Amino acid sequence: MGPLLGARVLAEFGDDPTRYASAKARKNYAGISPVSRASGKKKIALARFIHNDRLIDALLAQAFSALRLSPGVRASYDRQRARGTGRNAGLRQLANRLVGILHGCLKTGTLYDETTAWSHHAESVTAWHQSSQDVFRVCGMGAGPGCSACCAECDRVGATPTQGCGG
Repeated sequence: MGPLLGARVLAEFGDDPTRYASAKARKNYAGISPVSRASGKKKIALARFIHNDRLIDALLAQAFSALRLSPGVRASYDRQRARGTGRNAGLRQLANRLVGILHGCLKTGTLYDETTAWSHHAESVTAWHQSSQDVFRVCGMGAGPGCSACCAECDRVGATPTQGCGG
């Protein structure tokens, strides 16, 4: 999350550290957690209709930008999409998870750590890094911080790790 988006999220959540008793309370205030509806034998989860538009917009922008930069977020999103979740629902689920992570960081006073936050996706993250390194070898881009830029370029042109993007 960049400085402008971070300031926007902080302004919408407020700066009182005791305002939210739990991550669930923060997610509910944000309007990013799903609403469960049950009737008879059916149970479904729907998006909330009433929410703070500015906050939800900032959180979805954070989730979308994290897709390019975080292998843990990408692995989680890909897993959701493989289960048949739509793009918007997948982004909402990512934003919900990121709000929980944000709450934990604020409550404990720790910095965000990729390996701790997405440790339950460790196998997927390792596989993602391996495929990214294959793309780097083919594309000629060195492995490093530009990893997501190369992968995004390969995705944009529809190349596979064996073809490369030529970038």
